[in-house]
Amino acid sequence: MLYAQSTAALNNKNSYLQISHSKIEDKNHLQFKDAGIDVGTNNIAAIFINDGITPSLIVDGRKYKNYNFKFNQLIAELNKNKMIQCAKERKKIEKIISSLYEKRDKYLKDQFFKIAKRIAEYLYLNGVSTVYVSGNPAGLKNIWENNSDKTIPQYSDQIYFFKFLRYIKCHAQDYGIQVHYIDERFTSKISCISDDIKNIQSNCNLTNTFNGKRVTRGLFMDTVINKTFHADINAAVNHIKVATGEDFSWLKNRLFKLASPIKIKSNQEFCKLIKNCKTQFK
Repeated sequence: MLYAQSTAALNNKNSYLQISHSKIEDKNHLQFKDAGIDVGTNNIAAIFINDGITPSLIVDGRKYKNYNFKFNQLIAELNKNKMIQCAKERKKIEKIISSLYEKRDKYLKDQFFKIAKRIAEYLYLNGVSTVYVSGNPAGLKNIWENNSDKTIPQYSDQIYFFKFLRYIKCHAQDYGIQVHYIDERFTSKISCISDDIKNIQSNCNLTNTFNGKRVTRGLFMDTVINKTFHADINAAVNHIKVATGEDFSWLKNRLFKLASPIKIKSNQEFCKLIKNCKTQFK
């Protein structure tokens, strides 16, 4: 079944017509698996599917971070130059700035829309019926506030992560996948194997008893099993634990799920992965 809708807009004297459609896929393909998605900056999405075989995914977000950082630098320079110009030149610069904002808006919306679409496709092809993502605005804000990279605050203030989450939900629903928002407190700070996230969230006095720690920006060390794995995938697993309370101690024997995710750097790479998945399931 196919649904379509269109919207029209007028920006900077230019008319835009956007046509979108949604196709309701066969829900019988779903296998009642859970998945967790952790959003971030350098990695825009870390995806874990709760089974013993499906590779975890990391979607690289550095190019969007760098794009927005350079954009802010350019806008700051134009605003600085505008202050020393005459009224006529200031109006020209203001039009340039407005056009640049519009260009950035279209670029990021387009990129995030495509990424969300590929994520939903990947989940569907691997039988996922339920996905858990952060729905806590304060939690997303803490991603930036707790980060040592000084370029992130201005990046995060303007990037469209909440729209990204909405895109994921819309695309997932088209495939019959349910999306639930969870409280992501401590999900990136504790081990998905050796810690009890639900107990720690309900009793903050236990935060000194963590059984692991980040050893670098991208790696997490579980001090109980003495193993290192990807920090963002660890957080994605904890998203599922927050929602379901499931025990993931079995991952000790499936560490490739945590330590060796597939890294996606572009929409083209994601499309290739989706194509390979479709071939395997034929």
